[in-house]
Formats: sequence, C-alpha cells, structure tokens
Amino acid sequence: MLYRACILLINVVAYCNSYAQGLNNIKQLTLTQNYTEAKLAVNNYLSDTSNSKNADAWYFKGYIYLQLAKQSYASDSFSNNYTTSMQAFKQCLTLQPKHKWLVKDGYRPLAQLYTESFAAAKTSYQNNEYKTALGQLLITQTISQYLITNNIPIYGKALPLLDTSLVYNIATVAEQANNKALSMQYYAQLASAKLNGVQYVPMYTKLLQYYTSINDELSYKQYLTLANQAYPNQHYWATMQQDRYTAVKLPTALLQKYAQQLAIKPTDYKLNYDYCNDLMQLLFYQNQTPEQKDSLQKITEKQLLYCNSLPQSDINTTYLLAQYYYKTALNSATNQAYYTNAETYALQVYNHYYPNTRLSTYQLQNLITVTEQLIEIYTATNNTPQQTAYNTALQEIKLRKGILPKVVKKTN
Repeated sequence: MLYRACILLINVVAYCNSYAQGLNNIKQLTLTQNYTEAKLAVNNYLSDTSNSKNADAWYFKGYIYLQLAKQSYASDSFSNNYTTSMQAFKQCLTLQPKHKWLVKDGYRPLAQLYTESFAAAKTSYQNNEYKTALGQLLITQTISQYLITNNIPIYGKALPLLDTSLVYNIATVAEQANNKALSMQYYAQLASAKLNGVQYVPMYTKLLQYYTSINDELSYKQYLTLANQAYPNQHYWATMQQDRYTAVKLPTALLQKYAQQLAIKPTDYKLNYDYCNDLMQLLFYQNQTPEQKDSLQKITEKQLLYCNSLPQSDINTTYLLAQYYYKTALNSATNQAYYTNAETYALQVYNHYYPNTRLSTYQLQNLITVTEQLIEIYTATNNTPQQTAYNTALQEIKLRKGILPKVVKKTN
C-alpha cells in the first residue's frame, strides 16, 4: 500500500514538474523573442487536454501570435495570426476574467491587437491594396466589438459604443475596393448617428445618390431627413436640387411643359439648365423601354450641348455634360466615343477647380466625382500613367480637404 502511494506521489510530482517546465519553456522562448519555436511549444502544450484550462498558456499563445502578426503585415498569414491571437486572449479571459497579467498591463496586448490591425490596414491602403486593407479593417472591427461589449479600455480609455473612426474608415476603404453596398452599409451607421462635421457632408450625398440609383425611395427619404436634421441651417441639399435625385417618376408632361416655356424664353439659362437636370433624371434614374431611352438620350444630349453654348453657361453645365457622357459610356456597348467626350468635359471641370483650395463643399464634391470618373475612364482605356496620376491627385484632394481621413494607428 505504501509502495503504491509512493508511486502515485512520484507520478504527481513528475506531472507537476512537466507542467511547470512546459510553461517555463514557452515563457523563455517568448522572452528571447523566438516566436516561431514558442508557437510550436505553446500549441504542443495546449494540444494536451489536461492543459487546455490553463489561462496562462492561452495568454502566452495570444501574445506569441500577436508578435507574429506584427511581423506579417504584407503577407497572407497576418489575418490568421491576428485571428488566432484574438481567440487565444478571449479564451484566456473566459477562463480567468481578471487575468493577472492582462489586468496588470492594462490590457495592453488587446489594445495592440486593435492598433496593429489599423497599422496593417494603413500599410495596405498606402500600397493601393484596397481589398486587403478592407479585410484588415473588418478584422479590427471584431476586436473593437469585443472590447466594447466587455468594457475593456484601449490604453486606459473605453471605446465609444459607435467607433466612428473605424466605421468611417471601413466605409471609405470599401468604396475604394469597389464594394459600394458594404460602403453604404457603414455610411448608414454614421448617418443614423446624425454626425454633422463638415467631413460628413459628402457621406450623406453618397447615400442619397446610392439609394436613388437602386430606386429605393423609402431609404432615400430616410437619409434625406437625417441629413437635414444633421445640418438644419445649411440647406446644403436644397442647393443641389433634391428633386433631381428622388426616385419618384417625373410626369410625362414634363417635356411639353419645357417646350412651352422655352418657346417663350429660348435663351434663358436657368430654364435650360433646369431642363437638362430633369432630362438627366428621366434618362438615368427612371425605367425606360429601349426605344424610349434611345429617344430621350438624343434629346438630352442635344439640350445639354445647347445649354452649354449659351453665353451665361458656366462650369455647372460642363459638369452635367461630363456626367451625361460618363453614365452613357457605362451603359453603352460601343462606349469609346462616349469615354472620349466624358474625358474632355471631366478635364474641364477638374482644371476649373483644381488646385483651388477655396472651394465650397458642393464644388469639392464635384471635383472629387470627376476625378474618380477620370480614373475609371483611364482604367477602362488602359491608360495606366494617367490612371496613376489622377489616383494620386484624388488621394491628395481628399486628404488635404479632410474628406477621407488617413487610416491611422490608434494612439493613447
């Protein structure tokens, strides 16, 4: 009996020594920054089910994978390292909600998960890798939601319930990555909070234009209301002629109405300009049969060119011409001539506004729109040098004017 007790004691001591030696080995490899070996050691340690309830081991795994993530910004392994680190820290806190090392360090490793993923997204964004940057920002959101839900601070400061900086970056980068639906989803979160800084004006405009383009009148009216509530004294969208963006069909008598008025005042610029706006609304935002669309397209082009020839014509008509030819090119099988005309008028608008730094918000948005369209035109026509040049100009315009903030690393 005594013999069996001794054997059992020896086994327990041996197990405890092995248990301690395993953690000490992981700790030593981590302290010497041998993260590759440490990764193998901690995974081997946790593969033993008897160790899987050890919060310290999960802490080490989270820390090790965090360091590996920092070394892998430009590789496909970043997302895997980051996600594994986050899951390990979450498991650590599940087993021990007030884990001594995390509490003592002010949850710094979790804060680093947040800031390092931002830094990775910034690197990808600056390299024009927009889809990669978007993926990294969405990863950032997962840790942001975890921190907010569990009231865990970032360098001593709690994140707000709506992480506006992160949400705005996701929206703008999603737009760059040609994921418009996702972009609008995140812009909508900000609009619902009625944010009203000057940098958010284009956001409301994009929402209105998007819901117009998909004929969602209910959402259009919802965000128009929010926009006017956010900027009650600016009347910004009134100056942009809200009705040209609504999804309500204009009456068929419209053409006759303008024909009668123009017969009396054929050279009235404002009347001709309004007619152009309403024709654009009919042509691009309302359902038409192919025959109706073809007829309306000819009327619209003729009216735009006539309006542009009037002595009082200004850059606003030039902008409409750029929009007309660009949108027509997108919908045409033989689009080269339309792209050429779109480029001509877009360049006139671009050169009129750029590099003027004293632009109204409306003028600035028009400048951004034509610059984006020039990029698309040069992309479609395989003109890489021009595409690169205007892409650089676009980023400078947005960054300089505060429309697109840099994807920045969070600091305390």
